[in-house]
Amino acid sequence: MKILFLFLVSLFLHFTTGEMKAQSGWYQQVSGTENPLYGIHFSDANTGTAVGIYGTILRTTDGGKIWAAQNSGSNSHLFDVTFFNSDTGIVVGIVGTILRTTDAGETWTSQTNGIIPALFSVFFADENNGTAVGHAGLILRTTDGGITWVQQPDAPTSLRAVHFTDVNNGITVGDNGLVMRTTNGGANWIEQSSGIQVNLHGVYFTDINTGTVVGGSNLTGARIYRTTDGGITWMLQHSIPNVALSDVHFTDSQTGTAVGWDGIILGTSDGGASWITENSNTNIGLTSVYFVNSETGFIAGGVGTILANTDSGVTNVGAETLPDEFILEQNYPNPFNPTTIISWQSPVGSWQTLKIYDVLGNEVATLVDEYKPAGRHEVEFSAKSGSASGGNASSIKHIPSSGIYFYRLEANGNIQSRKMILMK
Repeated sequence: MKILFLFLVSLFLHFTTGEMKAQSGWYQQVSGTENPLYGIHFSDANTGTAVGIYGTILRTTDGGKIWAAQNSGSNSHLFDVTFFNSDTGIVVGIVGTILRTTDAGETWTSQTNGIIPALFSVFFADENNGTAVGHAGLILRTTDGGITWVQQPDAPTSLRAVHFTDVNNGITVGDNGLVMRTTNGGANWIEQSSGIQVNLHGVYFTDINTGTVVGGSNLTGARIYRTTDGGITWMLQHSIPNVALSDVHFTDSQTGTAVGWDGIILGTSDGGASWITENSNTNIGLTSVYFVNSETGFIAGGVGTILANTDSGVTNVGAETLPDEFILEQNYPNPFNPTTIISWQSPVGSWQTLKIYDVLGNEVATLVDEYKPAGRHEVEFSAKSGSASGGNASSIKHIPSSGIYFYRLEANGNIQSRKMILMK
């Protein structure tokens, strides 16, 4: 099995209107980190945990006014978190990482048993029964609160999210519109013919029949689908070009929120018949959304972003501020096939170049070679066609094969580089 390095980046969205009081007004909280955050969960209105890259685990006990870093004992990239109560929780991440705590995160114990593929999502139907899903169709199941995990038969492709409505009925979704359903607690999963063609990143069911999935990419645009017959048929409800949605959460059958790229937030108060876009005044990618109840919700995202829809945060998310330093973000997805998005932030306008190199230092492609203003930028690179969008991509040397590559940004005397993995 191949060791996977998966650093997710910018995903983004949320909603509010005058009638949607529960989801109106989002406030920036001070997380104390600039590491991208990929999962957030609250056991009550005050007690929550957020997780991210390099083993980042943050905890609040006052509704997000103060976030304290915890020692995860791991340097793995962490992608999702869930708590059964204020003390007992599970975190999952890269290279099959599973961490468990029974003391509110004071200590975390590794439960990993040699599983290599990354785990992207975890959900517990009760304090004993849980399911984790991930790369290459990996499905793990526990019936003892996460102490031991049993691998189930793999799905046809990577799974990105899982949700249960009760201890027996659950749905998992993934790449290429994959939807799978279980009616026996995850012991068996049956693939459903969804008719969906885009990658799915988030799922939420309010009962065994009614559910919503979100996903998409820069090429396909964001998509929202809904089912009222347990996933047998799916109806496209909403689409947005040039972005993707990463997560969705409903507080009841009618009221839901979706988040994704470019700081977008979408909301519905009529079961998805209409989705309202609110200007969140941030273009940071939003990756995870969680509502404790109809009044209190939280969103996590890139550069340590945590938003709350109450004024317990420090500052209202007002006019966008320019970044104060150059930041080259990790490409998303990574590993990738065939496309990936590279994002960066510039505090000043300057001539900027973004190039890709192989492990021997040979230039593979020039994605950007032009003046860029201050702000946030992104470019999508396709290893299949050698094309790129979002930059002038004037010099494609050759179409790369599977392997490790490096992308390097030069801007105003600053040079930053990161590693990415192409898996064909």
